[in-house]
Amino acid sequence: MTREENPPTAANSAAPPVTAELITKADQAEHAKAESADVVTAKLSATSDEPNGNPAAQTSNMLPLENVAAKGGAVGSLVLGAWSIIGSFITPFSFINAILGLMLGLWGMSSNQPRLAFIGLGLSTVGLLCCLAGITSS
Repeated sequence: MTREENPPTAANSAAPPVTAELITKADQAEHAKAESADVVTAKLSATSDEPNGNPAAQTSNMLPLENVAAKGGAVGSLVLGAWSIIGSFITPFSFINAILGLMLGLWGMSSNQPRLAFIGLGLSTVGLLCCLAGITSS
């Protein structure tokens, strides 16, 4: 038994020649697919180390969320600091505003607006000093 080979015909010889450019583009596409598969595999293996394989339990790779509540602390510190300065000329009980302003300012330092919290801390400190000066002078 001899194997017969098909002689080249017009249909077989009409195929475009494979060039190096086509090969490199195909290789690049396969390489990109392989890299993305490796990234997905690495992420899946990292989450499988968690208890029960729960990816929601993993928080170390997640981006930290903005501390929105502390932003309110920074603004509150600013407002209470200003009110404590104004109130120190009216009543000696505005030291409560100053103390609350100091606490909110310390909390606001962990927000994304630490400058505003620092200003509130300064105003609250000045308000507390004004209240103490008003209490001692009376």
